[in-house]
Amino acid sequence: MNRRDIPNLIGKSVRLKNLKTASLNGQYGLVKNWNKKKERFVVQTPPNENGKLVLMKPINLDYCPMPQNQKENHLRQSIGSRKLFDLDFKNVLKMFEQLGCEHRHVFWKLLWIRIYLNTKLASGDKRHVTILREELEDIIENSPFQDLIVRAKLCLGITLVYIESGEPFKSEIFDLCVSCVDANYGLLPAVFESLARIHVPFSTKLKPLQVKALKNMYHGSKLMIENGTCACESELSFIKGAVPFFKIWMDHKPSKKLFKEIFFLRKTIEDFRRVTVHFKAHKPFLIYAIANCDFWGKKYEDALKNINVFQKHLTSTGGHRCGIMREIYLLKTQIFIKLENKKKAKEAWKKLKRFGLHFVGETIIDELHSQIRDMSDYQDSTGSAEEKQYVRTRTKCSAYDCQKIKKIWLTFCW
Repeated sequence: MNRRDIPNLIGKSVRLKNLKTASLNGQYGLVKNWNKKKERFVVQTPPNENGKLVLMKPINLDYCPMPQNQKENHLRQSIGSRKLFDLDFKNVLKMFEQLGCEHRHVFWKLLWIRIYLNTKLASGDKRHVTILREELEDIIENSPFQDLIVRAKLCLGITLVYIESGEPFKSEIFDLCVSCVDANYGLLPAVFESLARIHVPFSTKLKPLQVKALKNMYHGSKLMIENGTCACESELSFIKGAVPFFKIWMDHKPSKKLFKEIFFLRKTIEDFRRVTVHFKAHKPFLIYAIANCDFWGKKYEDALKNINVFQKHLTSTGGHRCGIMREIYLLKTQIFIKLENKKKAKEAWKKLKRFGLHFVGETIIDELHSQIRDMSDYQDSTGSAEEKQYVRTRTKCSAYDCQKIKKIWLTFCW
């Protein structure tokens, strides 16, 4: 295994996570070195002279840099509590510049940028996109830390998506993320997730070589998940990437191997649910992933039940966010077509057309409409009809700084 395929943690402070021995979870340690034979990090926990040396998989170690002074401690706590969002954008950048350019400083800065992308930018606030792009490009060009350069490229890829939102597929994003593969520092599942989620709306426009590159990333990420040699929380990145990737795979010569991989994805989701201590935060997306697995496994009633649970949670907490609602109504339209429920399929199709015309594409919209037209008007009464839901969902306010919705967006990011 190449040294660049595992996280860059030697000499850094970490926190133990997702271990079967619950008493160890949450403890802090110091990474001493890498045991090549065992493919484990040697960790001293607790991080002092009396700490015991234990062998740990990279996937169970979360990089957690310790603040060295009061100023760093205040800034780190502000990132965790989201207090920085109440400050002026340029003032926050000055705070990071005053700290310095050591590994932990750049890591905290990228952490703040990632949270900003998933909240402010995702909600439509594009006032600081140019500055964000310049900051990320500066890290990519000047940082001496290769693992942070990979993280910066992933953030820049997300930024480009918001800039190009609704525009045709552009190879700039693909080339940007592919360049991270040869030196991923345990972040290959995150690179795979980024590419798969970015390009699923343009799956029919992808070239065979691009699909092949995604397949190679998928298999590489799968191997790292099985061996536990990737960065912490990579299971979630793998799951988030596998769902859109399987949709791309189905658009390009699906095979029997695909259904074996779907079974592996389902198993990965169940394992992740059992061991992770943060399941509650990730539960909504995992339910969505299971709904897709049920649909591909022809368990349409179960798929409908799970997607309804996901939609109810989503709309009652975050409103009708178009980027997610198009995926929900695309799946619901396909489910109702399989259940031969023409009325519900038509209703879901109309919502899909409303939320996802630019991203799903007119070809898929027209194809689904054609399938619905060809359906029989006779409706089977054996469970194919969806129960009426009397749930008045909360809708996100259009104001960027709306206090009522702000907390919801910060606690659950797609």
